[in-house]
Amino acid sequence: RRRWPVDRGTEGAEVAGGACTPGHYCPEGTASPVLCPRGTFRNATLATAVVDCAACSPGFYCDSEGQTGLSGPCNAGFFCRSAATSASPIGQADAGVCPVGSYCPTGQPEPMACLPGSYGNTTQLLTCLPCPRRFHCLGSSHV
Repeated sequence: RRRWPVDRGTEGAEVAGGACTPGHYCPEGTASPVLCPRGTFRNATLATAVVDCAACSPGFYCDSEGQTGLSGPCNAGFFCRSAATSASPIGQADAGVCPVGSYCPTGQPEPMACLPGSYGNTTQLLTCLPCPRRFHCLGSSHV
């Protein structure tokens, strides 16, 4: 079993009893553990590579390095597919603002299309809007 020295450096990493601690990975030959990157977490010991850090689950985010669990669900009005780094992600590859014609409740991994009888004419909707009387809504962004 690999052992690493205790490191109480600037990143706050610590190896208890020589085992690579949760939230870190310890490549062969390194003197101290490396924090799992933002958008990932590690809740077990003995990781040896960055690929051992799991991407944040769909609908959730991991906002800091070295996490041992999820930070929380993504905010309503946003979606988070995987590896999100913010509760209100903007401009991330797998996360973002809920688009026109859809809605995103809290913890949503994908935008949900507005159903027939409703519409969504703006971004970041928590729910779609009911179709006004005397109009026909096909569940898109238009009335």
